[in-house]
Amino acid sequence: MVIEGLLNTAQVAERLGSNIPYVHNLVKQGKFPPGQKIRQQCYWQPEQVNEYLTGLQVKREKTQEQSKGLLSSEQVAQRLGCNRSTLSGYVKDCKFPPGAENRQATLLAVGAGG
Repeated sequence: MVIEGLLNTAQVAERLGSNIPYVHNLVKQGKFPPGQKIRQQCYWQPEQVNEYLTGLQVKREKTQEQSKGLLSSEQVAQRLGCNRSTLSGYVKDCKFPPGAENRQATLLAVGAGG
């Protein structure tokens, strides 16, 4: 059923680039506003969907801003002269490569580009 000016679950899923179960899960988790029930189906105002998408964009931008200046695991491995698998082992075992006197020296070397 189509109701003028409202979006049904399938339309919301399409706008979110997902599927109907995903929309239901978002609602269940409290991450998306519950729809307005009309004849056994949920409907949303287009503005509700737009606000949700705007919120996602803001979160994405904050995450990108927070990660500026951080190194990827690949970059850290390169700076330490090892591969990502070896780096993973160092982190897991709290051991660092030969020549690094302590954890702080290694972290300083990574941060300083040395």
